[in-house]
Amino acid sequence: MKRPFVYIILLLLLGACTGREEYRVMRRGLDSISALNHDDMPFTVTDVQPYVDYFDDNGNGNDQLLAHYLLGRAYHEQGEAPMALQCYQDAVERADTTADDCDYRQLSRVYGQMADIFYQQDLFRQELIYDRLAEGYAWKGKDTLAALVYYEHSSLAYKKLFQTDSAMIVAENAARWYEECGYTRQSAIALSSTFRILMQQKGYSKLKKYMGQYERHSGLFDVGGNIEKGREIYYNIKALHYYYTQRYDSAQYWFCKELLEGKDFNNQNAGAYGLAMLYEQRHQPDSAAKYYRYAYAMNDSMYARQATATIGRMQALYDYSRHQEEAHKATVRAKRVENLIWICVAVILLMLLAGYVVYERLSRKRREMESKYLQSLEIIRQARQDIVMLKESQADNARMIAEKERLIDEQRDYLKTLPIEMPLYKRLAIQGQEPTAEEWQQIERQLFELYPQFHDFMETHKGLLNDKEYKTCILIRAGFKPKSISNMLSVGPSYISNIRTEMLQTLFNMDGTSKIFDQLIKEMN
Repeated sequence: MKRPFVYIILLLLLGACTGREEYRVMRRGLDSISALNHDDMPFTVTDVQPYVDYFDDNGNGNDQLLAHYLLGRAYHEQGEAPMALQCYQDAVERADTTADDCDYRQLSRVYGQMADIFYQQDLFRQELIYDRLAEGYAWKGKDTLAALVYYEHSSLAYKKLFQTDSAMIVAENAARWYEECGYTRQSAIALSSTFRILMQQKGYSKLKKYMGQYERHSGLFDVGGNIEKGREIYYNIKALHYYYTQRYDSAQYWFCKELLEGKDFNNQNAGAYGLAMLYEQRHQPDSAAKYYRYAYAMNDSMYARQATATIGRMQALYDYSRHQEEAHKATVRAKRVENLIWICVAVILLMLLAGYVVYERLSRKRREMESKYLQSLEIIRQARQDIVMLKESQADNARMIAEKERLIDEQRDYLKTLPIEMPLYKRLAIQGQEPTAEEWQQIERQLFELYPQFHDFMETHKGLLNDKEYKTCILIRAGFKPKSISNMLSVGPSYISNIRTEMLQTLFNMDGTSKIFDQLIKEMN
């Protein structure tokens, strides 16, 4: 009678185990892509999309946050900034900031990426907003270095907005806080954003000090004083410092070094313009004119590059609109799938209803078996009472006593043939409910009638046990598993395991495992 429901439970447990294993596999895959992102290794939208789809249905807020963030990073690497921005927005919307385990560090990185996109799109006020959000969540996540980095980034936005005083304050504060936290290299690099501001303010003394810290502690210079590739614009700063402090020979050296080593448009333009100013100051008009012409040519090239960048941003917006149209089509397809799912749900409900009807029929038969079971127990109880009365009369009733004992043995044998074992209490165990006082009396009476040796043992040792220990012995003899016992007594499985080991010593004066205790209890008839 119980088998259909046992099968259902086993299927549910199997499904749960399968689901947990699938989750672990998908999470490992997502973490592997996160590692690629951390190491600046390539991955694509196609690589990430399956994880986004899975965790949107099966993951928690942190899973979804990471998945959508990585999807945004994939779009960003493909140059589709609007799509990346949309994915980052989806990521922050899925973060549960009210949860105790919210991944604030990851959330701060998402806001930091959004700030970078706004900077690249020349939307500097929006960048400031998202830099602040990134910094705030980094502090919440106790990521001190990241918080300081996001704070320092806002200095660049202030410079682009021509708010030089704010830019200066932020850069100097960031440098000081880096130093206080032991990040000497980052402190020196943070000072580099103050160089041109100090040049404009004619703060040459402070500029010289900050340049010295930059060269000594930034880790960007070799032993010969050469800065790492890609940062040659620093030579222009150094040359201008010498130029404005009237050290023209040194200025000429650094302008020429910039032209020689800095091959990009910015360095070529800045170096040529610096030499033009220098030759003009030295009254060398031919040389000045030569470098002015070169600087103007570089300006034309820069304007062309800026126009190309603007066209690229417009193309990205067009691509974003195209992706929105594709997303709409995907939504329509998803709606169709949803309708199909509802049809499947309706079919499943009908099947469950049919199963319920079958269950009721089986339950009815089961109740009949329970009735027969209880009748047999009552016959045994009455026979035992008769035996006691006959013994007390001190009469020669050996034949009647033997007849009663034979009756008891027959009923015991009959009970063993019935396909039922205290169904009421097994249902209580599955539901995690503790039996009522009346139900405890029923189970004790039934057990003691069936197993007189166990009854005598428990009566003799009852005073050595507390309530939960006593009930544990009863339930073990009744055939319940430790998990069911913990549910019925509302305690943890470890508690049941420990007290069984302790009772082995208390009741049997033996050392051993809880399984030995169970075996000794179950052997009592």
